[in-house]
Amino acid sequence: MANPIQVSEVVRYVKRQLDDDPILQQLAVIGEISNFKRYASGHCYFTLKDESSRMKAVMFSRDARTLNFEPKDGMNVIVVARVTMYESTGDIQLYVELMRQDGIGMLFERYEARKRELEAKGWFAAERKRPLPAFPERIGIITSPKGAALHDIATTLRRRAPHVAITFAPVAVQGDQSAPQVLARFGG
Repeated sequence: MANPIQVSEVVRYVKRQLDDDPILQQLAVIGEISNFKRYASGHCYFTLKDESSRMKAVMFSRDARTLNFEPKDGMNVIVVARVTMYESTGDIQLYVELMRQDGIGMLFERYEARKRELEAKGWFAAERKRPLPAFPERIGIITSPKGAALHDIATTLRRRAPHVAITFAPVAVQGDQSAPQVLARFGG
């Protein structure tokens, strides 16, 4: 077994490998924007994703000033970026220098199509909606038993509303088994 080293040493090593790779220093990457946020500083933070993967991305204000459109969630874009690691979190991310529109993302189009389909069935009709209780007695959590969401929600509820009972329904929330598991458990 090798001698143990500090986490920061591992992160610095991986960052150096990324930063020294000329291919990763100027890539054109295509993807769909999600979780887009422009801060008062002018810096833009977002996720760039496709069907199977996602990466965090940042576009600093000096580069964001060159944009001739307002990026939005669901928008497909092509970015010119370098891949590096943000040392304090160990996250590998894209540092975007240029961005141009490439239409509406396929994932967003599917989301909108599904939303229209459910609206046509009346699932979002006002008369179907029930008001949320001011003080719920029970909250259901439908998520993966392996994910952090269950722990985070349960911890927050125990701290803020210890009187609330929790009902947990374990299902896959990603991948091919997600929809069949939800349908098997809740019908549809």
